Amino acid sequence: MIAPSEFNAIAARGLGPVTLAVTNKYNGENAQPAYYFRRFFTPKYSFDGTYNALTIYNRRIVADIVSLDSSLPLKSRASVGSAKGELPKIGTERALNESELKQLRLMVAAGSDELTIMRTFFQDVDNVYSGVLEQWENLALQAISSGIILVDDTTNVGSGIRVDFGYLPANMFNPTIVWGQANYTAIADLLVAYDKSVVDGTPIRRFLMRRAQLAQVLASGDARNLFANSQGLASVSFNPTGDQLNAALLSTYGFELEAIERSVTFEKNGTPITVNPWAAGQVIGLTNDQVGSLVWSDVEESNAPVGGVNYSSGENGILIKQYRLVRPSLKQVTASEAVSMPVISGVNSIYKLDTTTLAV
Repeated sequence: MIAPSEFNAIAARGLGPVTLAVTNKYNGENAQPAYYFRRFFTPKYSFDGTYNALTIYNRRIVADIVSLDSSLPLKSRASVGSAKGELPKIGTERALNESELKQLRLMVAAGSDELTIMRTFFQDVDNVYSGVLEQWENLALQAISSGIILVDDTTNVGSGIRVDFGYLPANMFNPTIVWGQANYTAIADLLVAYDKSVVDGTPIRRFLMRRAQLAQVLASGDARNLFANSQGLASVSFNPTGDQLNAALLSTYGFELEAIERSVTFEKNGTPITVNPWAAGQVIGLTNDQVGSLVWSDVEESNAPVGGVNYSSGENGILIKQYRLVRPSLKQVTASEAVSMPVISGVNSIYKLDTTTLAV
């Protein structure tokens, strides 16, 4: 039950500026942590709270040569595929309990400086705001690395979702030998995907992977051979560094390798669970960094506000709110909500290599 709060004036005055400060904290070139979802997904507003990711399967076709006064032969149009559905709601909350509220009230009565009071009262805004960003990061890296978003009860408290963006079977590859086993050929396996992208018309410019897979590439025999050739040497007895190998790959083929280093921490039943959202053993080739949209819509409560609740808005529809509850016990709640999800489009320009499994 929402109840009046003696701190309502503080919340009404300060929630907007604090939310703006937190938004600025997590944006910009020097923001820490730097979020991959900002790099790979462009924000896109959805009026009705749904997403519809269209993919146009097109190929450049050579024009025919015909004699004058002859008709031109009709070519087939590009086909269109789609992934569509309803955007999920994301949210989290934190609360100041009775003892913390008592300390805050005593600080006010004692005439403590306003900045200290504000820091205490709004300390949870950063946590609930960044909680939405962390979920976007989780979903984004899941989606890119596997082509699927899967949220289940392993880490999530609430409803699960599963979204398959339909990576093309023709763009999914397996190694000739599982990486890490004797005589595996990492560079040769990457080149199979790269050659397919060249045939499709837009070459891969970057392969993304976990740090473990990058280490496997660097330790492979053909990586040593490629580096040696780039230096005019017959062979080398050491593994090249990432920078050395990337220089050789860029000069020879025009693509480079990048390790995606990111973990996210969930909390379930009071227990933290840290996971790496990038699917294990998966290498993704991209022709460019724009793989889709961060589709967002308005939280319903932003259009139908509840009395006694203070609201503020952040990026991409994030709604921050504060209110007082008296049941089951007195607490001052700070919560965030967002109706949003990273959505991959243009899957025809994404190439996936599963380094853990041989082709069936």
